[in-house]
Amino acid sequence: MLADELDFVLGVDPHRDSHALAVVEVRGGVVVFEPSVAADSGGYAEALGVAEQHAPGRRAFRFLSGNGEQVFEVGRLRRERRSRGKTDA
Repeated sequence: MLADELDFVLGVDPHRDSHALAVVEVRGGVVVFEPSVAADSGGYAEALGVAEQHAPGRRAFRFLSGNGEQVFEVGRLRRERRSRGKTDA
């Protein structure tokens, strides 16, 4: 079970100029923080700071794998088309 291995998961919705992040507490499935960072080296460093500040404990986030974080690839969810459009949240 994921909750036995991790305390937080950091999700990323990448875009050309910025990336939307979501810090999720695993046990409750609660989103605890949703920032956006620039899609450049400064933004990646900011993402690392977000992880350190808002996700203490065991966490997974792909960019941070170079900094000792765990990495999990997640398949894209299949969603029905909606006329309202998509939001990063």
